[in-house]
Amino acid sequence: MGYKKAEAIAINALVSTAINPADATTYYFGVRQDMSTVESAFVIYIPYSGMITYCNVMGYATTAGTAEPWVMNLRYGGADYPIATVAASANRRDWINQNMSLPVTAGSTISFKTTTPNWVTDPLALKIMAYFILRY
Repeated sequence: MGYKKAEAIAINALVSTAINPADATTYYFGVRQDMSTVESAFVIYIPYSGMITYCNVMGYATTAGTAEPWVMNLRYGGADYPIATVAASANRRDWINQNMSLPVTAGSTISFKTTTPNWVTDPLALKIMAYFILRY
């Protein structure tokens, strides 16, 4: 893809309201300050056509929970694009994909999506911050 500009922007999503995620539940987040099981309220509008080349989701829970594999996705055009899977019993978890190559169109939307595992011990008071880089 030929870029009109050799520029990139970082777009942030912050979940500032802590949640206690339930087992085997799908959550979405984006521009609002909480997470939901409903996708449509949490979309991020893409300002320029280009390529998402990097994605980072950081989660912090006051109670870590156990280390079952936990998948984080970027949702675009009705499809899930994997960011990473993390299996860690840690207060902080980082899902990072430095090699994304997802073409997007101006005016379209994305959201972040995760389906929680069946933890032995659930993480508690989880907050999430995410960002992606759009090269256009």
